[in-house]
Order: sequence, then C-alpha cells, then structure tokens
Amino acid sequence: MFSCGTCGRTYASRTSLARHSHNHRKTKQHVCEHCSVVFYRRDLLARHLRSHEGAATSLDTNDNRPEGRKRCHTACLQCRALKIKCSGEVPCNNCYKVGKPCRLTNSTSRISHLADLGEGSDNTVDAMQLDDQGYGLHTARCEPSPQSLEHQSSDAVHELGSTSDTSSTQPSIHNVFPMFPSADLMASSKDSLGLWGTGGQLAGASPNVANILLDPAMFDSLSWPWHHETSYLVESEPLDLVGQFANIVPPQTGSQQNMHPLATAHELERPSSPPSQRSRNLNQGPSAPVQEMDVDASMEQTSLLEEIMAYALTAKGDATPNHDRSSFWYSISLKAVKAFDISNDTEREDMPLLEYLVLLFFKHFEPLWPMFCPQDLVINRLHPLLYLVLASIGAMYGDIRTVSFGTKLHTRIQSCLVEPLELRDPDYDSPWLAQTRCHSRIAALYFGQSRAISHAHHLGTLLAAQARRMDLFSDAYATASMERFRNVDGSLTDQERLTVWLRLESRRRLAFGIYRSEAYTSLLLQTKPLFYLGEIDLAFPSCDAVWNGQKMPPSVCIQLIENDRTPGRDLYASEIYHIALDGEETLPPMDPIGFELLALGLLWPTWEYSRNPTLLSRLCGRELSVPDELSTALPAKSPEDGSFSSAAQSCDAVSRRTEIRDYDHIDMTSRKMRDLHAGYRRLHSGLRKWEGSLPMVKSFARSQRDRTLLMSGLIVYHIVHLRLSSPATDLHELQYKLIDGRAPDPNSSRLLVRWLRSSRSRFAAERAVSIWSLIVGECAKAPNARAQFNLVAFAGLHDAAVVLWAFASTVSGDGIEDTACGTLNLPSRDSRSNCDVTRSNTAEILDLFAGLMDMVSLGKSSSFAQATRGLRDIAFPYDF
Repeated sequence: MFSCGTCGRTYASRTSLARHSHNHRKTKQHVCEHCSVVFYRRDLLARHLRSHEGAATSLDTNDNRPEGRKRCHTACLQCRALKIKCSGEVPCNNCYKVGKPCRLTNSTSRISHLADLGEGSDNTVDAMQLDDQGYGLHTARCEPSPQSLEHQSSDAVHELGSTSDTSSTQPSIHNVFPMFPSADLMASSKDSLGLWGTGGQLAGASPNVANILLDPAMFDSLSWPWHHETSYLVESEPLDLVGQFANIVPPQTGSQQNMHPLATAHELERPSSPPSQRSRNLNQGPSAPVQEMDVDASMEQTSLLEEIMAYALTAKGDATPNHDRSSFWYSISLKAVKAFDISNDTEREDMPLLEYLVLLFFKHFEPLWPMFCPQDLVINRLHPLLYLVLASIGAMYGDIRTVSFGTKLHTRIQSCLVEPLELRDPDYDSPWLAQTRCHSRIAALYFGQSRAISHAHHLGTLLAAQARRMDLFSDAYATASMERFRNVDGSLTDQERLTVWLRLESRRRLAFGIYRSEAYTSLLLQTKPLFYLGEIDLAFPSCDAVWNGQKMPPSVCIQLIENDRTPGRDLYASEIYHIALDGEETLPPMDPIGFELLALGLLWPTWEYSRNPTLLSRLCGRELSVPDELSTALPAKSPEDGSFSSAAQSCDAVSRRTEIRDYDHIDMTSRKMRDLHAGYRRLHSGLRKWEGSLPMVKSFARSQRDRTLLMSGLIVYHIVHLRLSSPATDLHELQYKLIDGRAPDPNSSRLLVRWLRSSRSRFAAERAVSIWSLIVGECAKAPNARAQFNLVAFAGLHDAAVVLWAFASTVSGDGIEDTACGTLNLPSRDSRSNCDVTRSNTAEILDLFAGLMDMVSLGKSSSFAQATRGLRDIAFPYDF
C-alpha cells in the first residue's frame, strides 16, 4: 500500500497516489477574475470561466439585490449548519435579511476556494456593514446557476430553520461515469427522489455499494493496456477516481492541454515575460498579466474549436458550395494561427494553415493508409469532419504549437466520433464517416494521444457495426460494379467507367482499411480481433498504378486497369485465407498488400491458442507442440481422400495406434482434443507456407510503400511465433504490476516460472531478437530508402523487450551453461559491439529497446518506451 504524506490516505498503487497528490498543491496560481475563486489546475479555471459567459445581470428594483438565486461556491457557516440555500455573497441574502453576522470559512477539503480567504482563515462580515448601495464591503461573487431558483420565504429565512437541500457547486461525476451519482446528490442529506440516503448511499441497498464501486481493487483488475493508458496516456492533470470522489470533474476536451511527447508544460504556455519575471508574476495574485493572457488564450482556443465543430457537425457532405467551404477554412486558418500563436513555416509560406496541414497528412501519413485516389480527389469537397481529422493528423508533423493545435482539435473530434452519429441522422451513414473513424483510431494510437486505447476500442465497435450495416465485406456490390465496368454494350464513356471502378476500389480499400485498423489494434493490445479474414469476400486491392499514381487521363487509367496483373486478383481474401490453413494446398502468388493482409489474417487463430497457454495442459495434461514432421518441411501432397495433410494424418495415425484404449484399464483417461491439436498444426502449416512465399513476394516489391508492407508482414510473422511460444500477456501484466508497485499474481507467477524453465522460452527469445534485428537493419538504411514503421513495430518491440527481460534472468553470463544453444545477442545499432542477452545486461537491453522505440516513433518519446524504461531497475522476480 502507498500512503499520502500529507493526509495519510492509502492507495493500492503508485498511480492512484500520484493522482491524489495533485489535490494538495496549495497554490494561488489560477484565480478567476470574476468571482475570485482559486483553482489548482489551469484547465479547471478555463472551464469555470465559461460559466460566467452570458450571466444574468438584472437587479431587483426594491433593494438592488440580485434577482433570483445564484449557485454559490461556498456557503456561509450559518446556512451550512442549518442546511438552507446560501446566495454565496458576504453577507448572504439570508443573513442580510435577518441582520445576523455572515461568517465564511475556507478551511474545507475542496480543491478550489475563494482567493480572498487565506488557507484556514475565517472572514466575518456584519450585515450592517454595508456600503451606500446596500452591498457588503466585501462581496464574494458566485457562479450563475443554470436555472433561476426562487428565493426562500421570508418566514423561513427569518427563522433560519429551513431544512431545504444543501446546494453544491461541485461538477458531477455522472458526466464522465454515468454509473456514479451526481455530486449534488452525494453531498445532500436528502434528495428530491429519495434515492440516496445519508452519506450518498443508495436507499434500500447494501451500505457497502458505494464502497464497492470505489474499491481500489476494482482498478487493479484492469488488464495491462488500460494500466498503460492510465500511466502513460493521460492528460497533464489526471483525475483521482478513488481518492477524491467528491472532487471528480468531467474532462473539458476543448480546454484541456494534451501534451505532445516532446513538449513540456512550459513549452506549451505563452509566456509574456522572461522566466524570472514570470515566476515573480505567479506570486502576485489574480491580477498578474501573464495569468490573464493565459486565460485569454485558452478562451480564444476553446471558442475557435467550438466554432469549428459547430460547422463540421452541421455540414451535409457535398451540399456546401466548394468556394463557400474554402472561404470558411481560410478564415479558420487565420484564427488558428492567432489563437495558437503558430509561426509561419518557410515551407508553408502564404498557404492557409489547414490546407498546409492536410498536405502534410498526404505526404507523411497517407502512405501508411492509402484510402484516397488522386484521380478523383478534391480536398475541399471532403466532408468537414474528415477534412479536420486529416488536418489534425498532419499537424502532428509540425512544430510544437502546431502539434498543440492538432492534438486539441483531434480530441474534440474524437468526442463526437465515439457517438453513434449514424443512428441520429441517416446522412452520417456513409463511407466518409467510416474513413474518418478509421483514421482517427489509428492516429490516436500512433501518436500516443490521451485515452487512445479507450477511444480505439469504442471506435472499433462502431466501425464493425457500420461495416456490417453497409455490407462492406460482401461481393454483391463488387460483382455488380465489375459487370458495369466491363461495358459490354459500350454505353459508358471512359470517364464513367473510371468513376465506376474508383467507387468500387474505394469501397474495397475502405473495407480492408477497417480490417487493418482492427488487426493492428488487436495486435498492439493483445485482444481478440472483431473480424477475421475468412469473412471478407473481396479480392485484395489491385492496380496500384492508378490508385497511388499521379492524375492521368481516363483512357490511360482504363488501359492500366484492364491490363492489371496483380497476383491473386481472381481470388477472394477469404479463399486465400482458407487455402493458407489447408495443408494440401499451395498458396497462390501475392503482392505485398495481400502478403501483409494474410499475415494479419493469421492473428485470428493465433489469438485462440495464445490467449490461454495452459489450455491443452488443463484439458489433456500436455502442452501444445508442433510435430517434427511439420517443423522441418512443408507437408507433402495428401491423397485425394486424405485429411488436412499427410504429415498430420500420419501423426494422428501413430497417435491412435499407440494410445491406450479405455477398455484396457479402469483408470481415468485424459482427453485427447485431436481437433484442437489439428487446428494448431494447421496454423503452423499456414505460417510456413506464408514464409515460403516470401521470395516471390519480394520480387513484386518496387516502391517504398511495398517495402513498408513487407516490413509490417515480417514483424507480424515473428510476433505470431513469439506469442505462440510465450505467455506474452502474463509477462505484460507482470511488467505493469511491478512498475506500479503491486504484487504479482501467484498463479501467473507459477506459469511464468514453468515457461522460463522450458525450451519454449528460448524459442520466444530468438523471435524477440529477430524482431530487433529486422527493425535495426531497416533503420540503418537511408530515410528515403527504408520502410515506414507503423503500430506493428511498436507491438513487436513491446513484446520483444519484455520477453528478453524475462529470459535474460535465466542466463548468468558466465558462459553457455545456462542454455544448450549458446548466448543470444542483440546486433548493435552503431559501431559498438553486440549486446549479449544475460542477466547482467538487462538494464542495457531495456535501454536499447526504449531507444529504438523512440527512434521509430514520430515524437521521439514513445509511451511504450517509457513503459520499457520502467523495468530498467526492476529485476525479474524469478524466485517467486
């Protein structure tokens, strides 16, 4: 357990304690200039300032008191003790009417307070000490209530004995987590519905319900991807869900500061003075100029993002004239440059900012996800939401302030994309929305943005539903389109035929783009894919010369399409998948696109066998193993009436002849699980056939894009073998528990020790070294000649690092006595000698992997590299 040094609260993990510690920063750095309320976080102040916009300023004609009740920040002691509604002023309405002293204290547990009141001090104002206007000499202004409430009756105020509900101004958690009650409901002793009793417990339910919901053990049960997100993919000021229930506030996506990996808090601010002068200004209270400029900048940025999103959500596809949309993007570009203080890049010159960012997307990111064809692409006719997603991705390739703009814009867009827009408006149920979600999902993971893992899963579910609703994986549309494209009756012009093909190919590439995004996500997070290649009845994408080439006349495009000889174009992806898993058949030739997609297709059966390494041992008393016949060569042709392969058939025949039959003894017989073993052998057979087709696929690789696909497929191939031979999920669970200071699970620990003592650990370590060597070798090439790295590289390095960390604990480094095959070593990235995989070199190994992760990451600071460095000073607990 970890205890807070300030208040003594204890937490099960270091992460929870870190969240809680933010509430003890007793500074007056962020003060509201309207009501003098101090906040310990700038994003909370920016959100609070919006509550002052449009506030009612009408006055009562009788005594010039404010008309209607305003929601106050802090009730006076009299109103709080009697549980009546307080106006929040000093003196408040109640004390003013009865002529009693109004006493206000700031010694509360809240994380915000009035600036005029010192820490722990009291402020008392007699009701008679008023100025000539009838107001108190010291007035604590308050936030306007969303709805004007009636004043209490004069009799109740005179008696000061009303038992009305206590008012609370804390924002409610139910805006973030609907399963939790609102803060107002939790704070009140009674609620109007009578659902919650004293202390915020559910009426009629067990008194431990709220404690169960807030039990820290609930957060310890999260799987490692969400621990990674909680520790490394959070805002600069994370929420403390366990320690400060009453202080939870909903995230304001428009005003929060999402940090780029290279940025620091000071780099993203807009200082108006040198650092020394700035530090002096921070101590001068709410009137310091630098604070006013920070607030103004935040408000300007928030207002701009609101304007952008309002336009994007009300647009109707191509209905807006092209010139009107261009004019709007131009005006928004000017506002963004001013609000985010973006300098004029020499490459951008006088180009509008958004247009320049979209061009950066097509230059750097689009080659990884080629969903747009230059033959019919008109950028300004893209739907505004899709246009903005492309611009936000392109912004990640700019300077630090451009990155800040892109991150905030992408965060706002994601908050809309995770909603089922297509269920509210049929106009949203179109390919552009699927393209937008697909790009947003991958970009958030690729750039390590806030809550990227949660967003990826939500968007994946919506993409799966949309793909099936649009029937993207069926061949019905493709068959009808190709019949029309052939133009047997000669009724279509070349331009019309090209349009038919472009629509068909765009739909097909969207289907495979959705499939790739799901496969990448499941590979990175070790979750079950939502699709498998066997359900996609579409041919692999074809004719890259037209799709990825320069804009050409329609007649030239038609000739290239008709003469296209893309390998495997006559077979569906589902058919190639089944051929790969059939031991009798030989894989047809494939180009690099189909080569990578087939490798991703093998993730489905891989997950089935890697998710539970003890499955076979639990069912039949022995672990999965690959027969010798299948581990040395491809299976020979089987007889026409044979089973899935002659090797597997021979293996099963031997097994049946040598097994002990039930009528030979009276003991309990273990299960055989032959079909499960057969599926495992089919998977290995498919992997070997995939490997055997590699030389031919290399002959079709002619561009950097093809090289990228080859690299991706090879890394997937090694990851599959690594996960089939190691409990990778359990290793990652152990990794994040040790980093967070939590105790390992005993059952998982025994499994890991048993694995390390088996020969499978050596095989997994060899695959980890292969992943390292593959990526290091590619990094050594010139930038314009090497492959681009995507999420597959992060997944491979993440798995390889933790496998070698565990395996190195078994190798002393005193020779080769620890292993029968000699010591493994990592090829050097520079002129230094190779690094042996031994116990004494564990820290160096992890540093090498973290550095390589940073190298292949755009931001040069990958969240997975941070997680890898977290293991640097932690020895593998081999003796559990």
